[in-house]
Amino acid sequence: METMTHQEIIAEELEKASDENIQYQLLKASPQIIPALADWVYADWYTYDPSLTKEKLIQGFLGRLHDDKLPLALVALHDNHPIGVLSLKATEDPELAPLSQGNPWLGSHHVLSSYANQGIEKQLLQLAKNIAERLGHRHLFVYTSSPTQRDTYLAQGSHLIEQRPFRDHPVWIFKLNSKKIQ
Repeated sequence: METMTHQEIIAEELEKASDENIQYQLLKASPQIIPALADWVYADWYTYDPSLTKEKLIQGFLGRLHDDKLPLALVALHDNHPIGVLSLKATEDPELAPLSQGNPWLGSHHVLSSYANQGIEKQLLQLAKNIAERLGHRHLFVYTSSPTQRDTYLAQGSHLIEQRPFRDHPVWIFKLNSKKIQ
């Protein structure tokens, strides 16, 4: 039996997730959308992290233009316009890295509000989980300071590991295991 490369595994998962309305692809395929993604993430997090700038976010996304290793970013597109993003990162902040024991962290999770409640957020999470699992990881980790995102992660089958202060804010840290997202 022939072993699939990381690129083949990721391409297969992206194809399975896409349909006639929403296409899922790697950010590597559309780097020109990075400024828009940076704007979204900045709007979500600038009050949380005073050192955050759009330029830092752009540089961060430029570092996720991979198709063969982490970090990478997944984007959801409708009519070739970005409507959602989710990153898979090999490690998170050194303070949190011991929790994940080498498993990936999620980041930059955002879906445009006009596409909320259409299953895109769940599909991005499931896609990230499927890719991570097929690349040999048993779990994904994520943290949030948003009560809305906390409730979303809980509703989608995540397990709350702990709540702790991080960057002078309380955060909830979650583990997503290999079972299907609800």
